[in-house]
Amino acid sequence: MGTRYVPFGYEITDGALAVIPQEERLVKSAFELYISGKSFKSIADRFTMTGIEYREGKPDWNKNMIKRMIENERYCGKDDYPQIIPAELFKQANELKSKKQLDIDEEKASLDKFIRQNTVCGKCGSRIHRNKHGRYANAYVIIDCANDQCGETSIRESVLHEIILSRINELIDNPILAEPESNSQVIDRAGIEQNCLSIT
Repeated sequence: MGTRYVPFGYEITDGALAVIPQEERLVKSAFELYISGKSFKSIADRFTMTGIEYREGKPDWNKNMIKRMIENERYCGKDDYPQIIPAELFKQANELKSKKQLDIDEEKASLDKFIRQNTVCGKCGSRIHRNKHGRYANAYVIIDCANDQCGETSIRESVLHEIILSRINELIDNPILAEPESNSQVIDRAGIEQNCLSIT
């Protein structure tokens, strides 16, 4: 018979679910840290430093492990699991997670709109196209020039986001770099070419 998987913090002893005290402390800490404003990644980094493995053979924690922990209702006593997290704390953590996701979605939508309205091809000055590729978890968006005669290399939208945000942060740190010569934001072509992807 194979080993039954139980969430971090629990084990099966004599056929019954039991709490592992050392792991229980990390579970409680994860919820408390998240509520206090820490990110999934920062919590994961902190847990990696404890030397306590998420699962045997997995000494390094990552943000997805923390996310699954925060979302797991078994920690508040569901499905006959011993309760580790009070229901109210679980609710607070997941309401916060939903709000953060909504904020991220709104920020991304705002950035997408900014790109569509203000970004032009750095080579010919034409508008850009957003082209979706792949499906479901493998889906991604490619940005390229709307001018078929241009021949400019394409770039993943996620990479373009990173370039734009980096430049915005540079302007915040050094306002003198801002040049009010044009209302359109032309992304530095050299920066794009270093990160571009061609469609074959």
